[in-house]
Amino acid sequence: SVASLPVIYGTLTVLPMAAIGRRFFSKGTGAVVAWLIALMPGHVSKSTFAMADHDAFVILFLTLGFYFWLKAVDAASSDKLVANSSWRPSYFFKGVKATFEQRPTAISNAILAGFAFATVALGWKGFVYGLAILYAAFFTQVLLNMFRRRDSMPLTVAALAMMVSAFLLPLPFYAHMELKLVWDASGFQPMFYILGFTIALGWVASSYRDKPWLLVLGSGAVLFGGILVLLRALQELDIYNGWDILFTGGFYFSKNKIFGTIGEAQAPSRGILFASYGPIVSLIAIGYAFALLWRGTREDKQGHALLGLWVLIAAYMAWTAGRFI
Repeated sequence: SVASLPVIYGTLTVLPMAAIGRRFFSKGTGAVVAWLIALMPGHVSKSTFAMADHDAFVILFLTLGFYFWLKAVDAASSDKLVANSSWRPSYFFKGVKATFEQRPTAISNAILAGFAFATVALGWKGFVYGLAILYAAFFTQVLLNMFRRRDSMPLTVAALAMMVSAFLLPLPFYAHMELKLVWDASGFQPMFYILGFTIALGWVASSYRDKPWLLVLGSGAVLFGGILVLLRALQELDIYNGWDILFTGGFYFSKNKIFGTIGEAQAPSRGILFASYGPIVSLIAIGYAFALLWRGTREDKQGHALLGLWVLIAAYMAWTAGRFI
């Protein structure tokens, strides 16, 4: 089973990849995507012909999670569902209720995305990287909505439905006394940050929707700045290393002694990096990621903007650590 499962998972990964291409572009794009992912060295190197490790399973369910989240973002829209925004919790709860009632497709797909990420969590404790990418994209989209005077409530509620699903389902497993992974820096602990920041950012952006964007940006900066200052102070006092956990990806992007001994945590050579995708494909992908981000912003297509951000963030991760190729 160890030898055969990577083949099955790797083959199934073709389906959500092709579905993303077909849904957001065309049937031809879906066919090209399926062909590229099936033959790509970075994908084949995890198959039975090569390493045959758990990465094929991880990539399948991460890709499924991204697919369902893209569908959720596409269905959420940025229309105002509740009039007269307010900082009171009652307004936020009204927004949650309205989103569940008026955007059931977005919520259903968001929960499916959460289930997919939770499945990854039960097999690999580094699952938080997928959700971290989506949080970065969520943060960017909320900022864009703020500048364009759009409502971030539907997107926030969908993000919370996904995050809470991915948080609660694997939690009992991580809380098992013998594992001790709930507060592990490279285990479940980053999920508390991701979920907390999603709630805080979504509440600020939604509650102050009708205020001038400069006021909202200032309020958000004060809130998040205060949290970061507290984390930095706790780190300097040797009380809690939350600053490093937050800014080094559970230490994967830091150059400490432990990760200096792990080959996959090192930055890959540029030849290996580009050859893993094909140099022409790499350049087209990175260039078009910027085009998607621009088009998604200009034409209010959140799915396109998310695809562009996904490529750019994933490219940075692969550039920094060979693990993410």
